[in-house]
Amino acid sequence: MSNNPKEEDDITKNGNEGEKKFVHPLQKNDPILVKHVDFVTLEFLERAKHPIPKNQRLNKREAFGELTGRSVLVALSHGWFYQMHPDPHAVKIDIIVNEFGPRLRKKYPETQILFFFDFLSVPQWPRTDAEDKIFRVAMKHMNSVYVHCDLVLFIETELPKVDQTLHTATIRVSDYEWTQFLDTIQVASEKNPDDGPQQYDCIVKCDEKSIQTVDDLMIFTSAHLVSYLKRPFGRPNTILNDDRGWLFLERITISIKAATAGSYRFDDIVLSNDEELRTQVYKWMRMLLRAAKEKSELRRTLEHFDGILKTKRFSFQSDEGTVRRLMTELVENFTENWQEEVVKQESSSKRLREILLRWGEFSSDYVKEARLLKQENEENGWMWWSLGKVVGLSIIGPTVAILPFVLKVTDDCVGSLVGYCIGVETNLSELFCISNLDGFSSIRQ
Repeated sequence: MSNNPKEEDDITKNGNEGEKKFVHPLQKNDPILVKHVDFVTLEFLERAKHPIPKNQRLNKREAFGELTGRSVLVALSHGWFYQMHPDPHAVKIDIIVNEFGPRLRKKYPETQILFFFDFLSVPQWPRTDAEDKIFRVAMKHMNSVYVHCDLVLFIETELPKVDQTLHTATIRVSDYEWTQFLDTIQVASEKNPDDGPQQYDCIVKCDEKSIQTVDDLMIFTSAHLVSYLKRPFGRPNTILNDDRGWLFLERITISIKAATAGSYRFDDIVLSNDEELRTQVYKWMRMLLRAAKEKSELRRTLEHFDGILKTKRFSFQSDEGTVRRLMTELVENFTENWQEEVVKQESSSKRLREILLRWGEFSSDYVKEARLLKQENEENGWMWWSLGKVVGLSIIGPTVAILPFVLKVTDDCVGSLVGYCIGVETNLSELFCISNLDGFSSIRQ
C-alpha cells in the first residue's frame, strides 16, 4: 500500500476544489441576509448547557458555522414558551438533538448541518443600536430563510405549566426600574436587592392595591409589601401555536417552497414531530399546486392565506406589521415569478443530490479507503492480466505444435518454435506466482 502523502493531499485537494463549485442557495439568492444572521451547528446544540444564552452572549467560534456549498441548512419553526426565552429547559432542543439529529446525520453523512434558530441566530432584545440594525435587516429578509433553506423542522410541544405561586417582599419601589409588557408590570432593572423581585418578575399587588399600570405602582414612595410572580424568562406565552401569526407565515412559506420544489420532495423538505401538522402543510402544498396552473387562481389562493393571517395573534404588536408585510411580499413574488422559483428549487434539489453522491470527498476516511481500493484494483488487475497471458500461451503452444501437419513446416522449425513458446510460458507462470505472493503480502499490510 502506498504511503505517499502527496497522493492523499491530491485527493483531498480535488474534494475541496469540487466543494468550491457549490454555493448554498440562500447565499446565492440573498447574500444580505446571510451577512446578518448566524447559523448554529448541530454539535453546539448537542453539547450546550441550558438555558442557552441569547445570540449576543454566545461564543461565535463555538456556536456558529459558516454557510457553504457543503452545508445542509435546517430552518427551525417553533413557538416561544416565554417572552425572553423560547426553550429555557431544553424541551425542544432535546427533540432536535435526540430525534432529528441522528436522522440528519444518517441522511447527510460527513456534511455540515446548520440550523437557523431565531433566538440564537439574530440579536435579541434588549439590543444595542448596532444590534438593532442587524435585527431589522434580518427581519426584512426573513422570507428567504424558509424559501431557500434545505429543509424545515417544525417542533410542536405542549405549553409549559405556569407557576402561579405568589411571593411577597417589602421593597422601596423607587429602588427598581419598571416596565409594562402586555398585561403585566415587570421589573426592568438587571441588578436588584436579593430579597425582592428580580428582573422580569411580575408585580400583582402593592399592599392591597392591584397593579395594572406602571403609574399605579409609582405612587408608592416608601417601603411597601408587594406580591409578585417569579418570571425569570418573562411573561409566559399562552397563545396556541395554531393561532400565532409568525408560525402561520412560516408554515405557508414552507407550503409554497414544497409546491415549487415538487410534491415528490415533500418528505425531504418537511420534518416534524407532529404528523397532523405535516399533513396540514401537505394539503396547503396540494392546493398551491392545483392553483399554480392559472396565474389568477394562484393569486386568489395566496390571498386566501393572507386573509387567514389577519385572524392570527401576536405577542408583540410590533411583529404584526412585519409579518403582514412579509406575507404581502410572498404573495406578490410567487404570483408573478412562480416558474422562476420552480427553477431555483430544482437547482437546490440538484445540489443536495450531488452532496449525497459526493459525500465521500468530504471524508478523511474516504481518502484512505480510496487509496486502498486503488491499490487492490491495480494488484487484482495485474494478476488477472498475468493469468490471461498464461492461458493464452497454453492454447497457442499446442496450436503451433500441429502446424506442421497443416502447413507442412519442417520438424526443425516446429521444434524450435514450440520450445520457444514453452519457455515463455514457463517464465510467465513463475512471474505470475511471484506477483501473486507480492500482491497478497501488500494487501495484508
